[in-house]
Amino acid sequence: MTQNPEPDWSTRLAFSIAHEVRRHRLAQGLSAQQLSDRCAEAGMPIQRSVLANLESGRRTTVTVAEVLVIARALGLPPGVLLFPVGYVADFEILPGGWQEPHVGLDWFGGQLAFSSDDAGSLKDSPLALIREHQSLVRNLIRTRQTQMAFRARLEWAQQQASDFSSKSAELDRKLTEIRRELVRAVDEGLFQDQEMFRLQGEEEALVKRQEEGARVLAECDFLAHTLTSHEMSVSHMEARLKDYRKMLVDRGLAPPLLPAELEYLEPAAMNRREKDRAPMRDTGIAHGSGTSEAGVSRLRASELESEADPRQEKADRLRAMADLLQGENGIAELFRIAADKIDVLLPDEERGGG
Repeated sequence: MTQNPEPDWSTRLAFSIAHEVRRHRLAQGLSAQQLSDRCAEAGMPIQRSVLANLESGRRTTVTVAEVLVIARALGLPPGVLLFPVGYVADFEILPGGWQEPHVGLDWFGGQLAFSSDDAGSLKDSPLALIREHQSLVRNLIRTRQTQMAFRARLEWAQQQASDFSSKSAELDRKLTEIRRELVRAVDEGLFQDQEMFRLQGEEEALVKRQEEGARVLAECDFLAHTLTSHEMSVSHMEARLKDYRKMLVDRGLAPPLLPAELEYLEPAAMNRREKDRAPMRDTGIAHGSGTSEAGVSRLRASELESEADPRQEKADRLRAMADLLQGENGIAELFRIAADKIDVLLPDEERGGG
């Protein structure tokens, strides 16, 4: 009786992929037919019999297209079907090359190289350049959010400073009068008199109000300086991102679409998403982000602006101020209460979290 030869590496890899497909299918409580239906919804029908033959080992090959569609149908990154991260200690990621599965996944995603030559090529590759672009985008978004929060806090502080300034002269006048009365009381020897205690209490309250006003004015100066610094940072980062995108174009590369909140940097490209790209089908799997109509699509900035309620923006800014005012003698809680009151005025679907 002839012994079956040891399967080659490509066959062993196909068997491993099939095992992972079965593992994740069963973990989600799906039948082979249900997975087949999901593959069809994802855009490429894969018959139940094909899946069954793959999982049983009767089918010894699997295409890249099949891996991508099955991964989408299971709601998984394709790499986890190739490299069983978390399930085995070592994996043959290349013929005779055993490594921990996460190493293979990092290599597959372009985050790791196996030699210094490979690392050098990777550093200046389109993948590395696009990743650096996305890092610039994330940093700009974070800085703009911080800028908005500081602007909101500065507006609040300026309002407080304005209120104080309008009453400052009256405070000074009252404090002068109180101190004159205190001098008179001392001259008359009224050290233990109720009138003396009243005057001292009023003086203390007026001094406290003056100190609070001075603190608000100082905070305005600090916030104005900090906001200017953030505005300069945002301007610098915007210029750097624009230059970086131009460099990508000059190299013959296609810069990624900007998020909706940054599309103001390239107004002419705002409709590119709608014109040049059809959204991926939503298979109904609870993963990822986006609208219910398309699992990975995003609204254009113009749509967001037309549907936004200014009250919602005000509520969001109040919450941002509350986050910055943590520990400020209960002021933060007052802002959260104000934001919640604004939320009550909004339709349910427009209410923001906080």
